[in-house]
Amino acid sequence: MKKETVLCAMLATATCVTAQNGKIPTSGVSADSVQTEKDSIKADKEAETKADKEAEIQAVTVTGHRPMYKMRNDALVTRVRNTPLAKEPTLDDVLKHIPGMKQTSDGTLEVNGLGAPIIYLNDKKATSAELAHLDVKLIDEIELITTPGAKYDATTGAVLRILTRRTDEGIFGKMQVYDKLSEVNTNHEELTLGWVTKKISLTGFYGYTDNRYNVHQPQEALVRAKDGEYLFGTDRHGKNKTNYNATELNFDWLISKQHEVGIQWEGLWLNGGRSEKQQQYYRYPNPAGEDTNSEMKLSDADGEMKYFDAESQQWGHQRSHHINLFHLAKWSKHLSSQIYLDYARNKDSDSQPITEKEGSEMQETLNRSNSNYDIYSGRIEVKQLISDKHSINYGGEWSLMEGKGKTESSANMLGTTEYKNHDTKTAAYLQYQGEAGRWSWWAGIRYEHLTSRYTNLSEESPDNMERHYDQWFPSFGITLNEPSWHHSLSFRTTTARPSFSQLSGNIYYTSRFQYQISNPKLQPVNTYRLTYSVQWKDCMGMLRYTRIDHSIMYVHEVPEDKPVRYVSTFMNFNKIQKYMAYLNWGHVFGCWRPNAHASITYQRFSANDYGELISYNGATWNASFDNYFTLPNDYQLSLSYSFDNGGQVGKTKFRPTQNWSLGANKSWMDGRLQVAFSANDLFHQQLFKERTHEHAVDFSQTEDYKLWSYKLTVTWKFNKRKGRYNGLNSAEDELNRL
Repeated sequence: MKKETVLCAMLATATCVTAQNGKIPTSGVSADSVQTEKDSIKADKEAETKADKEAEIQAVTVTGHRPMYKMRNDALVTRVRNTPLAKEPTLDDVLKHIPGMKQTSDGTLEVNGLGAPIIYLNDKKATSAELAHLDVKLIDEIELITTPGAKYDATTGAVLRILTRRTDEGIFGKMQVYDKLSEVNTNHEELTLGWVTKKISLTGFYGYTDNRYNVHQPQEALVRAKDGEYLFGTDRHGKNKTNYNATELNFDWLISKQHEVGIQWEGLWLNGGRSEKQQQYYRYPNPAGEDTNSEMKLSDADGEMKYFDAESQQWGHQRSHHINLFHLAKWSKHLSSQIYLDYARNKDSDSQPITEKEGSEMQETLNRSNSNYDIYSGRIEVKQLISDKHSINYGGEWSLMEGKGKTESSANMLGTTEYKNHDTKTAAYLQYQGEAGRWSWWAGIRYEHLTSRYTNLSEESPDNMERHYDQWFPSFGITLNEPSWHHSLSFRTTTARPSFSQLSGNIYYTSRFQYQISNPKLQPVNTYRLTYSVQWKDCMGMLRYTRIDHSIMYVHEVPEDKPVRYVSTFMNFNKIQKYMAYLNWGHVFGCWRPNAHASITYQRFSANDYGELISYNGATWNASFDNYFTLPNDYQLSLSYSFDNGGQVGKTKFRPTQNWSLGANKSWMDGRLQVAFSANDLFHQQLFKERTHEHAVDFSQTEDYKLWSYKLTVTWKFNKRKGRYNGLNSAEDELNRL
């Protein structure tokens, strides 16, 4: 097992040595380049192969096992290699079992309380194409970092670092197909081919996905206007279809043991949309002016209920290209650097015709939009080793995003808007890390300057705006490692700046009774988090305090000049305080490996809504219980259960949800062929019901994305090797904003 630890340390580059693993003094070049002689490379490969075989034998025959989950500094580490997780067919299947991850209403995964994480693959910011074809069996471990250091962007809430095994030489390949059945079918096919030598790595990937799912989304709003209460509702049924074509080519050249360069190209072609049918209804105040039922039950309505039908067809196209170049260098024993350059181009267009019929009357609305964006970015990272136990990391990044677009609608209120965006960001950071005995610590500071400019090209418009953000973001962490205990205390500040769509002043058509407008007065959201983590044997725990200033949320308003309509917009609110507690336990009993976790978050938040002080205090909690059964002849079974009480999140109250899922897989031919079956949400209980109470509007909604599914995955590997690409994607943050 000691050999595995050494190999894992060799895998890391200078970017790995952040606040989370600052004790490991590694170089700024790739894993292969730390070797000085061919014989040592060959000896390490032979030793690694031997260690793999011994570990596989131990996983079956011995009763003592390394834990699947552990704490490292302030990060939760999930060990994948030689665990049941290594037999999951895709990365998404693995991430579902990471403690602290949870599924959202549309099926995506996020970190509980911190949103979607930024994912790094061997400290390269990963793209969707790379994650799609990642071979799970090559993953050593996954770190969930809830307090990222100063080197990470200030908008980053959490980071997932995926560390993979070393690169082998030769030709390799992998084919994978899966079919997922819910109410409709989704299928995916991919092919990866590559060639690796001691100096050069060349890899290509192509993947195609036909993604389909149905949505049932009923909504209802009770609107309190000056002349009485109005009721608006809709029963929405949507059918979604999207075709993805993703490609990737990368070239990695180890020039010498001190220098490594590479280039990567990625392309994405996407076509998709939704056809939707709605039955809408509305009720005006009754003539007598009597109060209507605030519970919004149609059978108790006093006024006359009216109905009409609506249909819409939305179809979009996206084309994007991304080029990444990098240079890794080791200038001396104590100094290393990394440089990354990126260019990306993104084009989008979509159209949405809407037809609304009420009796013999018909109203047609056509909404269309298109946009073109270019992104240029660069990043430099430098590591200076002061001694074996002390180091300094510093660096900076710069990005430019330029684009223009056009939105148009046949609705009178919306009209046509042509606009141009110009966004530049400059950032610098400095971080120190050290250790003494059982103590280790780190402290960092990050500075960001962001200029955002929005120009309405249609006419001289008050919508034109320019904003400048200058902010400092401190962070620190301290860790105590004792024989039986692990303690960690960390602090982190982050920000979330409003997007152009939230600021621009545009109006978006929702229905004949509802519009969405932007708010050019929005301020950035600043978050402060203090986290304490502890581990004792098989148990891990966490306590976190979070303060959020100027939180941005949806609000509903009733314009005085149009009382039969209501609008939704964005608004900053006063501070929100959250108190979170988390506990995880896992153990091995022969062939059975159970793992249980539970977390609870209490929110303190109240808002002054037109003179009415509304309290949104409340708790949310969730729990899960995963079970893996390792059986003879390379069979594996899994059974999982999770429950979420929904609770109070911001201004929204959610109803409880629960999920039963199971899986089975079998491997042949030394792992080259694998067949996996999984069933998710067996009893169709993943329905997300939510309700919001405000002074003027009570809004309720159900989001049913049909998350229940049965999935069959077949994977065939030409060789159990992988390509090497050590470039960091410095433009991913800007791409995600689009």
